[in-house]
Amino acid sequence: MLDFDEIWKQFDYVVKEMRDCGMCFFEGFILSLSNEKIHQGVRSLCGSPLNADLSLSTWSDGSTKEDREKTYSTDQYVELFDRGKISTLQLEYHPIQNDVRLHIKLMIEKWYGMIIAEIICFREPILASSDPKQAVYLSVLEFLRLKALFVGSSLFIGPDTLNYPESDDIYPEEWIKLA
Repeated sequence: MLDFDEIWKQFDYVVKEMRDCGMCFFEGFILSLSNEKIHQGVRSLCGSPLNADLSLSTWSDGSTKEDREKTYSTDQYVELFDRGKISTLQLEYHPIQNDVRLHIKLMIEKWYGMIIAEIICFREPILASSDPKQAVYLSVLEFLRLKALFVGSSLFIGPDTLNYPESDDIYPEEWIKLA
């Protein structure tokens, strides 16, 4: 990973945009998650004190009303994702690091033949922190933890945008490749 002070020189504008222009979040993006590690990773997030919730997952067009109205276990949600009944696994949770309670939304989906994770870090805890730089650093540590948990190939951070990395080597200039 790049030295965080170097990352900050390229990324501090995002905090200014959140504070001054209303940007709601910044993102992490993990490419090529290991399909074998999704069950384990999701189970880890849902079964931990983080108590992540999968009920916000996005159902695919192939799902039925009956599918959407049932209550499922963590493993069942992941199995429905594997079978294409759920298009995006969505988990929200609040990791606490050094007295900063982050607000993270993790979205796992199939994208151009690979499984990716989009990580949203909402602005409120960053801006409420006495040290926003430190709060962003803690967020980056959480993103790196997720990359390791799901055995992704690359991790990027970037602003709230609709332009996403395409591969480990092809990505928009507003994104920073961390690992």
